Amino acid sequence: MTVPLHPVSGDVLCRSALFAARRFGRYLVVELLAPHRVISTSAVGGGQRDDLRFLVNHQSCEGQGDQERYELISRMGLDAYHRAVCGEIGIDPDHTALMGTAANMAYAVHRSAAFEDLRVDAFTTAGVSGNAARAGDPAAWMETDDGWRKVSPYAGTINTILLLACPVTPSAHARAVITMTEAKSAALAELAVPSRYSPLIATGTGTDQICLAAPFDPSRKPKDSTSPHVKLGEIIGVAVKASVKEALCWQNGLEPSRTRDLFHALGRFGLTAARAAERLQALLSERRYDLLEKNWNAVFHDPGERGGGPCVRRRARPRRVRHAPAGSGERGAASAGSLPGLLAGGQAGILAGVPGRTRPVARRPGRVGPAGDRPRLERQVVLSSLAPRADLLAVAVVLDLLLGDPVYRWHPVRLIGGSLRWIEARLRAAGADGYLGGLLALRDLLKHVGAINTAAVAGDLAAARQAAGRLVGRDTDRMDAAACRRSGIESLAENLVDGFVSPIFWYCLAGVPGIVVFKTVSTMDSMVGYKTARYLAFGWCGARLDDLMNLIPARLTWLLIACAAVLTPGSSSRGALRIGWRQHAVVPGPNAGWSEAALAGAIRRRLAGPIWLGGRRVTDVWIGDPAAAAAGTSADCRQARQTVLVTVAFGRWCGNRLAGCGVAAWGVICIGKQGGNMTGANGGAHEERAHKERMKIVQAEQRRKRAAATNPGQGLVLVYTGNGKGKSSSAFGVMARALGWGQTIGVVQFIKGDWVTGERQFFERFPDQVAWHTMGEGFTWDTQDRARDTAVAEAAFARACEMLAGGEYDLVVLDEINVVLHYDYLSSSAVLDGLKARAPRTSVILTGRDAKSEIADYADLVSEMREVKHPFAAGIKAQRGLDF
Repeated sequence: MTVPLHPVSGDVLCRSALFAARRFGRYLVVELLAPHRVISTSAVGGGQRDDLRFLVNHQSCEGQGDQERYELISRMGLDAYHRAVCGEIGIDPDHTALMGTAANMAYAVHRSAAFEDLRVDAFTTAGVSGNAARAGDPAAWMETDDGWRKVSPYAGTINTILLLACPVTPSAHARAVITMTEAKSAALAELAVPSRYSPLIATGTGTDQICLAAPFDPSRKPKDSTSPHVKLGEIIGVAVKASVKEALCWQNGLEPSRTRDLFHALGRFGLTAARAAERLQALLSERRYDLLEKNWNAVFHDPGERGGGPCVRRRARPRRVRHAPAGSGERGAASAGSLPGLLAGGQAGILAGVPGRTRPVARRPGRVGPAGDRPRLERQVVLSSLAPRADLLAVAVVLDLLLGDPVYRWHPVRLIGGSLRWIEARLRAAGADGYLGGLLALRDLLKHVGAINTAAVAGDLAAARQAAGRLVGRDTDRMDAAACRRSGIESLAENLVDGFVSPIFWYCLAGVPGIVVFKTVSTMDSMVGYKTARYLAFGWCGARLDDLMNLIPARLTWLLIACAAVLTPGSSSRGALRIGWRQHAVVPGPNAGWSEAALAGAIRRRLAGPIWLGGRRVTDVWIGDPAAAAAGTSADCRQARQTVLVTVAFGRWCGNRLAGCGVAAWGVICIGKQGGNMTGANGGAHEERAHKERMKIVQAEQRRKRAAATNPGQGLVLVYTGNGKGKSSSAFGVMARALGWGQTIGVVQFIKGDWVTGERQFFERFPDQVAWHTMGEGFTWDTQDRARDTAVAEAAFARACEMLAGGEYDLVVLDEINVVLHYDYLSSSAVLDGLKARAPRTSVILTGRDAKSEIADYADLVSEMREVKHPFAAGIKAQRGLDF
């Protein structure tokens, strides 16, 4: 066996005692350093083998439409090609399993998963741009007596090398192949990858390959199962699914923040953003359509993945092929219909007019024709394909924009209002006022604290622990009776803020809206404000808002407890002030420590102490005077309860006074809104704001005049072309220069999809000066639908012509229009006519490689970017801020 020629060249992805994985050029080579049994789908020497030493995944063609290597493979034959590739690497072809793909090896992903002594490593490359399929879909290849006949000339492949760290039985080895396949299909389902041959979710591609290796280790008992219900099968699924999802993110730009887009889900049924916009424009008034257009991304793209904070990490990646659903360009004669029909697929909606999507539907008895069944079935298919929550929310927002709030008796808001009136009438009949709401929040807490003390007095430690478990999240099985009582006192102090003082504070400050907002935020925090894997990002917003809204009430509680201690026999006001000030930071969080430390000082005892969580001791910190005894007696519970009750009474008295101030403040605000020109502080602020708005208008007009004075009377046509990098970047640089002169700019992007880029985020900060329209849906060689691409290009150019002829833009950038012209999706004559019809002072920049000679001849300036050296050739991925 020959020695590899590249033992240290390239990237070392992973190395262990069993294998070493390296990547260089278009090769990913895994060298087995110990004997393994391998199942592979290698075209040469595939099957189950015990003598393999090298597992190779390589880029057998450089991209779609490149037939050179495909013809080379066909001419040489698979066996000769296999040996040629192994010779190029410098390894023995007789002991090598070889896989091929069109995916770039720079996007190869390594993911591992482990549990105790079990470990698996997965190496995956993935591409689904042209060949994603679902089992049972129409096939793309035909095997004949003369060889293979390719029905579709485009390929996509998901190749995975999986290495087990433990021996397995032959049956378990074979079962692992099924587990790998299920994990791959799960990844495609989570990303909502559509089949290229049907409107359903893909389960793989037609050319997927695997290599599955398990070591021979006589010292260890082979595992009998690799199915998903055992731990080994679980970590196989975790590693394979994670590697496939990340590889698809790198190669095709697929990630949840985009695949959960409403139109990504509906695109398989012919409903695209462009078609929806066309229908909505006919349905809406001009004002409502402009509002929808400005908020298009917020309405139709999923914000749920980010929640309150950045959940989906947008990886830096180069400008790449965008994934687009097959058949989304099919046109039909759907009527405008209603928006529910448009989105859900009723017979009057879009889906009914999409040719090629109709399928025979069995009629139910009693139905009149397919009109009863087909819309229902189509709605079920569409809704089942939507990602949960976010997409349904998007539909609801659209309906609200179109229809507004319907007025009917059983509207949820009216039901809530009726319930509140019913409760208010009975409370007032009983002589109670609104502050009973604050007491209700503490009643159950006081009851549970009393239950802890009662059980501890009776000597029933199990009951005391059970009662404490209703209040705290720590381990209660290690608590004694004193610790149970301390936990109850701590919960009483902490919830005094959230359950009483904060609601009173926000009611006094902002009336009913204030307390409703606070309780909403508090509920958000209690439901999702946890630092767990599920809620860390999703609940971030609710937790931070809860901290903010409790910031002042927590400190007021410290003062209220100190004041109440003066009126409570046995409590220390000085201790509450001193301990609260010095030790509030001991408790994690910005607010919880104030009330706990104040109550500890007031009752002259120490709280907290050893706390166990998840079977381990997380803290030993005490709160209170170091010289004081630890709380834990029945008398301590009674003293704490009395202090809290006096605090509530004192807080209610203060709230009565503050509420009067709040009513007065609301009256002033209302008078100011009605009067419009009120004098005094509020009136002055209103006048100042109006003056600033007037000055902004004057300033914008002056900038326009200054720009007109410095610009020539005739706008220019600039063309940036060539195979080098920097064409669009140059155009964006000119845009920044124009912004500096206060000019207005319009941008139409013909090819690039709705990606998050630095330039777009920057220019969207100037909504009054920059109009940004991303009309593309991905590179044309990814869509494979010429009619659809032509329609998208024509729609984008129609928008560009409006900008050019309107005269309201000083500069219009037609990004990547040269690429559209190169593929003849637009004619040069049509573009020239649009340029000639532009307003005299409007300048135009056209970017993209392969500029047409007619356009270059007409332009005033033509700059060609030539590639001399590019980091992508060295396997360096695109970087945020430099490339996008």
